[in-house]
Amino acid sequence: MTTAVEICNLALGHLGQDANVSSIDPPEFSFEGELCARFYPLARDVVLESADWTFAIRTVDGAPVPCDNPAWSYAYALPDDCLRLVRLRAPGFMVSATQPQEDHAEAYSIELGTGAVPRVYAHAAQAVLRYVSRVADAIAFPPLFVQALTWKLAAMLAGPIYKGDVGRDEAKRCEQMLALYIGRAVSSDVGQGTVRWRRDPPWVTGR
Repeated sequence: MTTAVEICNLALGHLGQDANVSSIDPPEFSFEGELCARFYPLARDVVLESADWTFAIRTVDGAPVPCDNPAWSYAYALPDDCLRLVRLRAPGFMVSATQPQEDHAEAYSIELGTGAVPRVYAHAAQAVLRYVSRVADAIAFPPLFVQALTWKLAAMLAGPIYKGDVGRDEAKRCEQMLALYIGRAVSSDVGQGTVRWRRDPPWVTGR
């Protein structure tokens, strides 16, 4: 089982640094510990947002809010843990591993509503939202995702640690390694399932 601290130490190791951080929440009183506490959450979210990771996908009923945009019929609250909305569907669609896929994704738009709060606007009533969530517990991360995340974090740490041209060169090297491992992680994750959507007949959804 991998922890956030272990990911930080792996990232520091990629940069040739002493990998001995013991805590980032709260951060320990060390230069490396404070850097990791600052950059780890952003690095994690960037890598999570980069693909439709099986372990991070969530499907929920949209929470209706007042629609303040005349171009749309309905508005929904964006889930607090949503990093990227993947799809919005009308009610009646269910996950199925056996039925052929019927792709009836509905149009939507994410915009700032009243009070500068992000909202999801759509024409579908009682919409179902499928999204990439912010997974905070590193225990859920597959090994190849962990590898990709360590290189992304290393790329972000390189500048503050090395400064100048050396820092830029190190960041570039780490981004190249990130591209390698993110590709492997995505390829591995694609094989984890074949989720399909089917629509139940009206006499089923209406019961």
